[in-house]
Amino acid sequence: MIPKGELQAGEAPLAAAMREFEEELGAAPQGEPQPLCTVRQSGGKLVEAFALEGDFDCAGLDSNLFTVEYPPRSGRVASFPEVDEARWFSLDEGRRKILASQAPILDALEAALRSGASPRSS
Repeated sequence: MIPKGELQAGEAPLAAAMREFEEELGAAPQGEPQPLCTVRQSGGKLVEAFALEGDFDCAGLDSNLFTVEYPPRSGRVASFPEVDEARWFSLDEGRRKILASQAPILDALEAALRSGASPRSS
């Protein structure tokens, strides 16, 4: 998963990544994140990526909720989970599923793993 979100005022990118991970997956990340890379998505948004090695039980997903007017222009507000499913993928599977503009994140992860600089959990 690549949790993403806007930085809050005065928030460092790593702190935002840790906060977004917990909000979107319902579990605090355990371990020491390692910086991977910064990519510019096709819409112009910059994404600073980090990685850490750890375990996450996808069945334990407990995402935060967001509210939106639904159906559109109905005047009714409904809540939905920000993340509705979590799954593990190999790097090759991930490359087929990820946004093209985020593929360099997987490339950076693969390079870090090959160099022996894999993120380690504490």
